[in-house]
Amino acid sequence: MSNTRILQEIANTISITVQCIPSNSLLTGRMGVTIFLYQYARYSNNSQYEALAESLLDKIYSQVNDDASMFFAEGLPGIGWGLNYLVQEQYVVAESDLFDDIDDAVREITTKQFLEDLDEKIPLFSKGLYFTARGLKEDLSNTLYELETFLPSVPIETLPHIYKNSIVFFLTQLIKIGHVDDQERCRLLLKKFPNHKNTYLNWENLIYCKKRQTITDGEEEIICLETNEIIKNIHYQALGLHKGLAGFGTLFYIK
Repeated sequence: MSNTRILQEIANTISITVQCIPSNSLLTGRMGVTIFLYQYARYSNNSQYEALAESLLDKIYSQVNDDASMFFAEGLPGIGWGLNYLVQEQYVVAESDLFDDIDDAVREITTKQFLEDLDEKIPLFSKGLYFTARGLKEDLSNTLYELETFLPSVPIETLPHIYKNSIVFFLTQLIKIGHVDDQERCRLLLKKFPNHKNTYLNWENLIYCKKRQTITDGEEEIICLETNEIIKNIHYQALGLHKGLAGFGTLFYIK
């Protein structure tokens, strides 16, 4: 089955089931699906999918203050990341105050939640990932200081690999875009992860700005089989970026 055919089946399946998605989250909810639909609309030059993406985005934005969770995968930081991505990639035009409330809410995250991040099903450095995307230097510096305070309290070797990925990404990006005096501090923290190798889940390539994955014919056949299985036995939990149709479509088929 060609990539074009697979993408069309993914998009059509999402279109008829998307209203069943119960959350606005980035990795398992509407935000990730919205990103895929905008990408597919541009890929296929089909305004029908853009209109569906716009309606989902309107729903997300109307409920954004109701998302009390402050975790990246399932809560407000991830939703804010998704909005920022859509603006940066010029899928949508943002009003000047679009991110004000989200920025303020994420600023309230403390080192106590850094520890709580580790208990999530998808543990990620929520505050760091959000402000890395936003590129706000003062907030990045403050988050770096909080990370320096937090890391001595946990054994590095016990941190989940996926959480380490998010910290390493935050630090390497801050070296590129942060204040000069932050850069050496980031390099010192990176030395705490000397043997860390960045092996990613598929959606992490989107979060960490990696190029489309190169996959072998055998891997593509497995992905195709998994995609077809999801389509045949569709469930709203299998629509998102994390182990879902939007993730397969966005990261393996849309170049």
